[in-house]
Amino acid sequence: MLSYLYELETALNKNTTVLSSVNYQADEANTDTELKQAIQKFIKEKYNTIKLIKNVIIDSVDYYINSEKFLIKDVYIPEDLTDDDKVRIRSLRGTSVLPDVVLLCSFDGEDKEQFIELKSTKEDKIPGSSVQQVEPDGWVLFVKHNTSVALALTGKYKNSISGTMRFPDRSPRPEVSFKTLQEWLGQYRIFNGDSLEFKTDKLSADKAKILTDWQKVLSERWLEVLKNDKKDSDPWFSNNIRKFASDLFDYYYSLTDGEKKEFVKKIKANIKDESSPMRLPVNDGAPTWRAA
Repeated sequence: MLSYLYELETALNKNTTVLSSVNYQADEANTDTELKQAIQKFIKEKYNTIKLIKNVIIDSVDYYINSEKFLIKDVYIPEDLTDDDKVRIRSLRGTSVLPDVVLLCSFDGEDKEQFIELKSTKEDKIPGSSVQQVEPDGWVLFVKHNTSVALALTGKYKNSISGTMRFPDRSPRPEVSFKTLQEWLGQYRIFNGDSLEFKTDKLSADKAKILTDWQKVLSERWLEVLKNDKKDSDPWFSNNIRKFASDLFDYYYSLTDGEKKEFVKKIKANIKDESSPMRLPVNDGAPTWRAA
């Protein structure tokens, strides 16, 4: 899939009209409907197999690519899925949200599904999906566009995360950035002739943590707010954290030693783990599809 997505990205950027002709906005709201349809059509009609790359090197391990044993048999967007398909895919991914694109692939005669999230932006950074909806090692196709041109990048979702976490009233949405993904690919992905190499990213686990253990990440960041002096650029929420901490300390120090222990015990007992649920690996599981 790393080989195929690199070739798909390259092909999309060569066929400039595929992405530049897409209407990315409808009724004053951003929509990826036309983008999904354009990607679906291009894969089905123009690029359903690996054509160029002969080997992939991942963390210094060389893998031979046999293009004759890989084929994308069909491509689905959410509108194409049956109710049974939706139930099965949601169960497999551990989230109620359906992927933007589903590839029905044949790997050496075995059918497997691959899921792709689509992101598009005019500038660079946009709110990502909520932490419960994404798989850190899942595939992403990110498009940056303006009125005349569009550029595509492909990779793993976690490598598009900028590090900023939006904090709405429901669930955090880690920000994703076209530039962040572009810089990661420029540093860790190398194409040389018919060989594609991915270098070791020692910070990969830290990037995934913002999705898999986001409450811990937020707690650590809020603690840093309290440890550091205020800045003129601080958001209002940083000041609110300081006010809450001040009220908390006032209450804590008003208690007896016994009451302090009980208070801390109660807080810890009431902590609920809201980290992203464990999901099955993206590459596992043969689908129960209708005939392609």
